[in-house]
Amino acid sequence: MSMGLDPVDRPRWLDDKFIQDVLRSREEYSAVSVVNSEVQLAVGKGENYCSIIYRVAVEFKRRKNNEETEMIGLIIKTLSAVEIMAKFLTESKSFEKETELYQITVPAMFNFLQQNTQGREVQHLTPFCYKTSRPHTLVLE
Repeated sequence: MSMGLDPVDRPRWLDDKFIQDVLRSREEYSAVSVVNSEVQLAVGKGENYCSIIYRVAVEFKRRKNNEETEMIGLIIKTLSAVEIMAKFLTESKSFEKETELYQITVPAMFNFLQQNTQGREVQHLTPFCYKTSRPHTLVLE
């Protein structure tokens, strides 16, 4: 069963410029240029009632090396199209809390572990959360 989106189902805001701006918020991607992106629903319609989750495959180039392209996968989570669910999530500040967890709490825990493991390597167990100016939107790598 294909979960691909029709072009009309891809939100207008979820374009290559948005994705490029999000990637550039991370220091190691500060000069990237998005070549192409493909968007699919991460779960089928109606299977995630609180939000809409997209899986995005991004092809990009680093400015230093314009010949070679790289690929990255993102998960983008945004408010449900169902008005009552969107209202509930907005009022409960769910996206703000989840974003804070990924951008503040988890990195602080990781840093604590790194400082207290006596030189052993610590593996990241959570996705990286990108900064975005779009409200109620979470972008994870």
